[in-house]
Amino acid sequence: MRWVTLPMLLLLGGSPAGAEQFVVLARGQPSERIAPPALRDLFLGKTRTWPGGRQVEVAIPASDTLEMAWLASTVFGLSPRELRTLLRQRVFAGEMPEPRTLSSSQECLDFARQSRGGLCVSEESAAASRAANVGALTMGE
Repeated sequence: MRWVTLPMLLLLGGSPAGAEQFVVLARGQPSERIAPPALRDLFLGKTRTWPGGRQVEVAIPASDTLEMAWLASTVFGLSPRELRTLLRQRVFAGEMPEPRTLSSSQECLDFARQSRGGLCVSEESAAASRAANVGALTMGE
């Protein structure tokens, strides 16, 4: 049997026992389930404002993080490299502002707390200490 590494399992959509789960943090939004297409539209800049008019500020995980592996594979069905390329193309075409890059769940927590309408990916365990005005979005229909 061939051994599969954790990043490969995440890219394939699996999760070994005890593996970290991820959530999307959203400043000023309630914690709720969000449909995958709606979540993709937020990260791609297609949806630019939250209900109520607050501007969405997108932050993406650094390429070599488990957060990016989860976002790319679970939300987009792509590799981290393919997702970065897609985002760069959209920025270059003027379809979205350049997203901020975060290297950890702690940076996501800080970004969500300090931004006006931040959106980022965090480990679920780290998100438990989020500010009261930061919602945790989980994928669902």
